[in-house]
Amino acid sequence: MKHTERQHLKENELAHSLASASHLLGRRKSTIVTTSVVVGVVLVGAIGYAVITQQSAAARAELLSAATTVLDATVQPPNPAVPPMDGKPGRMAEQQPGTYPTEEAKLAIAIPKLIAVVQKYPADDAGLLAGYRLGQAYSSLGKHADAVSAFEKVMEKGPASLHGRMARLAKANEQVLLGQHQAAIATYQELVEEKDSKLPADGLLMQLASAYSAAGKPDQAKQTYSRIVHEHPASPFAAEAGRLIQ
Repeated sequence: MKHTERQHLKENELAHSLASASHLLGRRKSTIVTTSVVVGVVLVGAIGYAVITQQSAAARAELLSAATTVLDATVQPPNPAVPPMDGKPGRMAEQQPGTYPTEEAKLAIAIPKLIAVVQKYPADDAGLLAGYRLGQAYSSLGKHADAVSAFEKVMEKGPASLHGRMARLAKANEQVLLGQHQAAIATYQELVEEKDSKLPADGLLMQLASAYSAAGKPDQAKQTYSRIVHEHPASPFAAEAGRLIQ
């Protein structure tokens, strides 16, 4: 077929298609307009949701970062004051930017920031992490009852999350420090028996054995140390557990 003939056929096909489309458009104009409006609304809504979600994630990250930056800051004494000498001006004692003179001073700033994250995003990953670190901060200050309360909130809001499981373990550790040995032992035993706890079994057994010792139950402690030696011979705790069995 000659090129001119093929071109002519294509033009005819195009014209026919346009005519058909024009006819169809005329019959369905109102439907198309309505559908376009609906689709437009859905797209605007989806775009708006995505923007809000991104903004919310950024806000969470910023709030959590502000808290953890303080929490992870270096503790060091301020630079000492320098008296005037040989006609040169002195210098007052100065704390290096981004550092704190004591752990207590640092935590006094970090704790309110962590609480703000927990209150705003209680069941979000950011809130769960902030809650867990809040419990650690209270523990560092010797406020073990407050630490237990913080860990319990993490357990309540994210029971199946890794943070929730870590909070269970941390709560048991605090209970040992509070002298609540039986409650701590029960939690350690539950965590040891869980098949999908995702927490190291040898470490859990070591904590359980220590709780038995603190509770005045040396026989149970030795049995638990023995489990570490026999069930986890490659564990970094195996040597210490073997020594404590003696």
